[in-house]
Amino acid sequence: IFNNRFPKKFTNSLEGENIKTILEGRLNNKENLTAPNFRTKDFLGKKIKLEKLRGKYVMLVFWATWCPPCMEEIPLLKQLNVKYRSNELEMIGISADHDYDKFKEVVKSENLNWKQVYGDINIPKIYGVNFYPTIFLLDKEGTIVYSSKEDPISKMINVLNENLNYEIY
Repeated sequence: IFNNRFPKKFTNSLEGENIKTILEGRLNNKENLTAPNFRTKDFLGKKIKLEKLRGKYVMLVFWATWCPPCMEEIPLLKQLNVKYRSNELEMIGISADHDYDKFKEVVKSENLNWKQVYGDINIPKIYGVNFYPTIFLLDKEGTIVYSSKEDPISKMINVLNENLNYEIY
């Protein structure tokens, strides 16, 4: 509808391109589809290339310090990180925060010792993230095997337990 009903002047504008990216992210990021690749830097300046993480499960956690459900989820994420971190699961937090000092404070005080991305507005767009928290779990081939948009978190835990041979509960 977007491409066919709106004038090219709008769809080809900067705003139109932004909307197109978000819409495509919402349509193309579902379970059993290949996750879009991205390249970015974590908040410490280290490069992250999603395609380089093939061979591991990758959990993308879209979160923010201003989001109460995100903050409530932190203990579970920490538990998952400890249990599965050894070369089998790579966690990447992608923050929607606008206050860098608050973000850094929470990362430090909560000991969020997995990769954390701050200030990259393109990754949420290409994944069609429109609420927080949102989690995607990618298998070793980069296929989305879990999306919190579609399933309860218990499904993700079951996928991890079945594929990484651990029991968390």
